[in-house]
Amino acid sequence: MYSVVPRKFWIEILESRVLLSSSWFVSTGGSDANPGTLALPFATIQHAANLAHAGDVVNIRAGTYRETVSPPNSGLAGAPITFQAYNGESVTIDGGNIVSGWFYDGGNRYLTVQPWDLGSGNNQVFVGGQMLTEARWPNSGLDPMNFSFATADNIVAMVNSGGLSTATITEAALDGDAPGKWVGATIHISPRQGWVWQTGTVIASSPGSITYSYQQLTQYEVPKAGDHFYLSGLFNGLDAAGEFWHDPTNGNLYVIPPGGGSPAPYPVDVKARDYAFDLSGRSYVNVQGIRLFACTVNTNSASTHDTLSGIAVSFASHRMDNPNPWNSKYAPQSTGIILNGSYNLLTGSYIGYSSGDGVFLGGSNNSVQNTTIVETDYAAGDEAAVSILGSNDTVSHNAISGTGRSGVNFYASPGTRILNNVIHDIGLLTSDAGGTYSWETDGTGSEIAYNVIYNVRANAATSGVGFGNTGIFLDDNSHNFLVDHNVVYNADSAMKMNVAAANNRIYNNTLIGSPSALMIGSNATMVGTVFYNNIFSGATYFAAGFVQSHNVFSASAAKFADPANFNYQLQPGSAAINTGVVLAPYTNGYAGAAPDIGAYEYGVATWQAGVFVPTRDARSVIQAESLNAGQGVAVQSPGLGQLDNGDWAKYASVNFGTGITTFTANLAVLDKYAGKFIDIRLDSPGGKLIGTLTAAGTGAWTTFKPEQTTVSGVTGVHDLYLVFRGGFGVCNLDWFKFG
Repeated sequence: MYSVVPRKFWIEILESRVLLSSSWFVSTGGSDANPGTLALPFATIQHAANLAHAGDVVNIRAGTYRETVSPPNSGLAGAPITFQAYNGESVTIDGGNIVSGWFYDGGNRYLTVQPWDLGSGNNQVFVGGQMLTEARWPNSGLDPMNFSFATADNIVAMVNSGGLSTATITEAALDGDAPGKWVGATIHISPRQGWVWQTGTVIASSPGSITYSYQQLTQYEVPKAGDHFYLSGLFNGLDAAGEFWHDPTNGNLYVIPPGGGSPAPYPVDVKARDYAFDLSGRSYVNVQGIRLFACTVNTNSASTHDTLSGIAVSFASHRMDNPNPWNSKYAPQSTGIILNGSYNLLTGSYIGYSSGDGVFLGGSNNSVQNTTIVETDYAAGDEAAVSILGSNDTVSHNAISGTGRSGVNFYASPGTRILNNVIHDIGLLTSDAGGTYSWETDGTGSEIAYNVIYNVRANAATSGVGFGNTGIFLDDNSHNFLVDHNVVYNADSAMKMNVAAANNRIYNNTLIGSPSALMIGSNATMVGTVFYNNIFSGATYFAAGFVQSHNVFSASAAKFADPANFNYQLQPGSAAINTGVVLAPYTNGYAGAAPDIGAYEYGVATWQAGVFVPTRDARSVIQAESLNAGQGVAVQSPGLGQLDNGDWAKYASVNFGTGITTFTANLAVLDKYAGKFIDIRLDSPGGKLIGTLTAAGTGAWTTFKPEQTTVSGVTGVHDLYLVFRGGFGVCNLDWFKFG
């Protein structure tokens, strides 16, 4: 005996199965004809994305994937679609393609074919993980944040208000050049005030001079004698190790490898795609634990509740052609991790190197938190480690350093919250930059609070021009801001306000600048702006309409605990203790008879800024790409590359227990580069040396082998620094551990 089940019942069962979550697997050794199981995985992430629905997890096995993933479906609240590195394996999505088939082309050049072209200034080539420099004059090194330039002996500009302007540069270093040599080249120039670098096109060239066309920027940026510039984009500039040039007419790619000789022993990776993930129009998508190399993540205005966590990004974007850098003030930007839409989040991640932004926040209620962002805006436009052009966005608990211009930009962005960040070494290529920088913005309660900002100085690229750089900059009519409990030091101006700086509340900050603790611009007014409970060390200027009370105006009166070591807490006898005014809720929790003046309350545990890092066990394997900060290094597949003399990587809060005796590193070195060093230091790049590993050759840059050395003299918890020295090509580093 049996019963007949109604057809409707079977339909309901099938519909319910669609809502059940699935796990899909992807492997570089798989096939898209497979069922996508752990035993029989797909070959491409995109194929898994095509099948993934709300609640599904796409598990990606170790390896390098060269694709842009564009999910056709969104997740749901409580049931996102997740793309993750399976079981913590090393997964990289690479925006480049490998090129090979090299031919000797004479001199020290080698030639192959690159059949795609991203445009002059936007092509990007890596040899052994090291980014090359597009052929240029004058020659420069391989660090995009520290490049060489010429200084114009004279410039005669013909400004055209209705179209392109022209300017003629006279420069003695060009005297020996043949007529027409530089016609068609791109000029990169920092005009007059040094606020930004822009590009133009060389239209005439003769011995000792060039004439170029360009878009005139503001009236303060008419080119003049003394401006810094360099030329790129022509085969004529290809004459130094570490340079490349791509011929757009026939696709030929010319390379002079950094170490000389043929590039054939190295992987030569050439950028071909902008995005690892394009989440335009997609919501509730999570991307976790994946490395991105030479590519980034895109969203649009319809993207909501997308989360990027634990990702490591190197060379997020590369766009060097920028005729008008100020356009970034008026439209969503296109470099860095792009978070438009609403309620999108980047957290617990690392971003190193971008020609423009590290992160862009548009839309509303987007956040970047607990993320390290280094070496951004090396094109020196008006971009930043984090740029905001939205509303109610949050930047909190991040470590930001090494920017061409500002640390955090925000334009026409009400309700912004910039909280508990460490921001330092900004404005490396420009002047008039800010650790935080707002422009023409009604903050409507925006808060800049509990940040530590330092090393904000004029530099070699802006020597003698502009106005220096500023820790907290409220520029051109920025009003209705709350600025409280920030510490700024080693800045040209700790804080600056310009034009109508109205109705700002400046509470409990420690502002140490040289020459200025508080600077004002021309025609500045401060109607309704109040200053309470601040320590000012340096020249302090106010403008009409301000109110100030309960402030301390010298470091000697403030009596800092240890200013030589940048400890700006108070010590007994300070004139700032118990002499502030109550400003609830901003002074809640004070100790003593009254709040203290300045950012730190005496006798109360200090607030913390920067990335929160859990303690790591020194005896466990530490993946090299899990660094907390670095200089000159790049995340690649696997681990770290571009490890040359003077570069370093920081690993915070490493617990060495009662002591260790060995250091083991899984590394790769082409044999001819063997013999260079990894110094193992504590608490700073120049800190206590506990051991040195001499890197032996492993046969190839992609052949990794564990190598070991002895270490001693360390117990307890320390920040660990691996410092690389000995010249170009120290090693590629996958992981390390102590024993």
